[in-house]
Amino acid sequence: MKARFEAFPRDKVQLLDGEFKRRFDVNRYYLMSLSSDALTFNHRLEAVLDQLTKPAEHTGWEDPGCQIRGHFLGHWLSAAARIWASTGDVEIKAKADAIVAALAKCQEQNGDGWVFSIPEKYLEKAVRKQRVWAPHYVLHKTLMGLVEMHTLAGNAQALDVLVKAADWFHKWTKQFSRDEMDDILDYETGGMLEAFADLYAVTGDRKHRALIERYDRRRLFDPLARGEDVLSLRHANTMIPEIYGAARAAEVLAAQGAEDDRFRTIATKFWDAVVPSRMYATGGHTHGEVWSKPNELAGTLVEQNQELCTAYNMMWLTKTLFRWTGDPKYADYYERNLINGILSAQHPETGMITYYHAFKTGGVKKWGSRTADFWCCYGTGVQANAEYPNAIYFHAGDTLVINLLTASRVEWDGLTLTQQTVYPENGKATITVEKAAKGKPPTGRRTILVRVPWWAPKKATISVNGQAQSGLKPSSYCEIARTWKAGDTIEIDYPMTLSAAPMPDDKNLVAAMYGPMVLAGLTDGDAKRRGDAQRRLDTPIKGDPAKPASWLKQGDGLRFRTKGQPTDLDFIPMWQVINQRFGIYFRVTA
Repeated sequence: MKARFEAFPRDKVQLLDGEFKRRFDVNRYYLMSLSSDALTFNHRLEAVLDQLTKPAEHTGWEDPGCQIRGHFLGHWLSAAARIWASTGDVEIKAKADAIVAALAKCQEQNGDGWVFSIPEKYLEKAVRKQRVWAPHYVLHKTLMGLVEMHTLAGNAQALDVLVKAADWFHKWTKQFSRDEMDDILDYETGGMLEAFADLYAVTGDRKHRALIERYDRRRLFDPLARGEDVLSLRHANTMIPEIYGAARAAEVLAAQGAEDDRFRTIATKFWDAVVPSRMYATGGHTHGEVWSKPNELAGTLVEQNQELCTAYNMMWLTKTLFRWTGDPKYADYYERNLINGILSAQHPETGMITYYHAFKTGGVKKWGSRTADFWCCYGTGVQANAEYPNAIYFHAGDTLVINLLTASRVEWDGLTLTQQTVYPENGKATITVEKAAKGKPPTGRRTILVRVPWWAPKKATISVNGQAQSGLKPSSYCEIARTWKAGDTIEIDYPMTLSAAPMPDDKNLVAAMYGPMVLAGLTDGDAKRRGDAQRRLDTPIKGDPAKPASWLKQGDGLRFRTKGQPTDLDFIPMWQVINQRFGIYFRVTA
């Protein structure tokens, strides 16, 4: 199996000033503000490494009395590795390296390869089917952080710790029959399959291949491959990391000469079972952490919709499916979640994360605190906000793909492309071609594919050196083949327009969108509008900016106000909501 496109090495893409760099930097500041002692507290406590007499600095889900204590550290290491790989940030690299060394000391103290923040007996409780809170989920996080510290940050000690930890799992799982292992996997196993696939990709060790086979969750995967509904009303974030594990296993096994179409089929069918039939206008999903039934979303608007973990993990899977196929539907879906899920779930000033989005009208974003709470979405959030540079551009041979309008610079085999834009505030971008600082400029024709998103209107334009390109269609690529040279420019203009996004099972329950952005109506309870729900929001919502023609300027914000309603409301992009009460779905009556 050969992927159609690959992401660029992380050091080849640099974020420039704009919303995404601001969020990236806020995230980095938060990561660095946390003390290493507090981050490793639960791992050191489990190893009885020190006399830990002072109270834990981190509480909530990181409290030593919590059964999933220590889960955050793996996310922290992953985010730090991504930041280092993208920016060469030596300060965060040094902090992360020191944390890996602390984990190695914990493993040495334990003496059997165990390097985790919870005791082995939690797994034994799961084997005996006694109540315990997702031990594999916690263990995976440490493995994941070590994987990325090795593969992205070049830390050799991380690989040594990983191999010893994998030896522990190889011995432990060897005692179980297939049926017994399947019973164990019915507990939330997180990304264990992904972690062992990643490790096998590095080592090629048959023991690590065996762990891929043992963590193959056939009770989920096989009926899914047969086309059965395995999602409805089941816990969502249990599944998505397992499915991504299948996708990663497909890639790794193929690279080792053992093609596995079954794993590829599982990943693709799962995505198709989620999008669009279980998707809100935001691109997110779930109510109370469970999947809806297909196309039955109207009755699921509660205070606990769109768990951040599920949005990010679906994006992680989606990026892989895009690389495999180059299908723009995956890039369209990724963008929806990027703006309405990831940006929307991070406080722009503090970097704090919200667990859910409240889609029940009058809801509010509930932000976590710096050293308390530590919900699962804290970890997901710091990873997601370190991932911005890695999905803008893709490449294959002499072809470059531009998937996102993000202020950035990419080095492409002798050329550098600089993208200037104020996206997501508007859909304009200027891309300038320059000679790379190193290497010879290329000769001959090369192709740039510019994504035309699903929301692009008929008057969308792309021009090269002032010459308009023809045949632009939403959810496609504009193919530009030429001999590129320094000074060439690509001008992109996708004017954003208002559109309606009705529920699939209730066409009069409508969300408003402006380009790819879901608009939030600022209200503590009014959820009714008058108008025609089937029109493109000429009614119930009229584009009536409260500011003059310059209202699209970066930092000035986007604001709409309804006209002629019993109660007129202001609407702003959901990702710009901080402490206001809001709703996104409104019932429209004639």
